[in-house]
Amino acid sequence: MKKPNCIFNMDETGVAMEPDQPKGIFLKGERRPMMLLSGLKGQFTVAGCVSAAGFCLPPFVIIDRKRFNPAFAEGEVPGRAYGLSHNGWMDQELFHLWLKDHFLKYIPTTRPVILLMDGHRSHYNPETIRFASKNGAVLFTLPPNTTHMSQPLDRSCFGPLKTAWREVCHRFMCNSDQTVSRFSFSHLLHEAWDIAMTRKNIMNGFKVTGIFPFDRKALVPEPEDDTSPYSPLLTPPRHTNR
Repeated sequence: MKKPNCIFNMDETGVAMEPDQPKGIFLKGERRPMMLLSGLKGQFTVAGCVSAAGFCLPPFVIIDRKRFNPAFAEGEVPGRAYGLSHNGWMDQELFHLWLKDHFLKYIPTTRPVILLMDGHRSHYNPETIRFASKNGAVLFTLPPNTTHMSQPLDRSCFGPLKTAWREVCHRFMCNSDQTVSRFSFSHLLHEAWDIAMTRKNIMNGFKVTGIFPFDRKALVPEPEDDTSPYSPLLTPPRHTNR
C-alpha cells in the first residue's frame, strides 16, 4: 500500500499509576527532596493508534472500574475515549467498541485502510473482523514474537511515552502537595502524550520497521564480514624428520 494515511498501527501499553521514584546521587548529610506517594499500585491501559503519515488518534484509556466518574476526565487529551474492564486491560468487547466508535471515527474516508496489530486474543473476534471488513478496514496481525521489532508504536512511541509519564508525575509530586490519583492522571497523561506522540516519533516508527517507506531489509540483521557458511579448514602441523 502506497498511501501512508491509510496504514495504521494499534497497540496497548500498561502505565503504572505510581511510577518508580527517580534515582539520584546526594552528598552525605544532604536532605533528599520529598515526594509524596499516591499509594495506587495499579495501572491503566492506553491503547494508541497511529498512521504512517504521522497522524495520531486520541488515546483510548482502559481503567479497572465498573463505573466511570466524569471527574477522571478533567484535563484529558481532546477526543480521548474510555473503556472499563475488571482488570484494566483490553478484551474482545472493548476492542470491538474501540474499532466501531473510536477508530472508524477518525480514519480517512479513503478505503481500504490497513490496521496492523499484535495477535493478542482480545483482537481476534470473528464478529469484529467481519465488521471491520464491511467498513473497509483490513485487520493484519504481525508475526508472533516479533512485535518488539516490527511494531511502530513499540519501536518509537511507547518508550518515550513511559519516560515522559515518569518525568511528568515526578515533577507534579515534587512541586505540589498532591499525589497522582485517578482524579489527576488525565491532565498528567495529556502532558506526557503531547511530549511523546509527535509526528516525528510516529513516522520514525514506521520507517525503522520497514513498513513505510517499505524496506524489506529493515528487520534483517546486517551480515558479518565473513559470510562464509564454512569454518576455515584446520590442517595438522607438518612433522619434519630431524
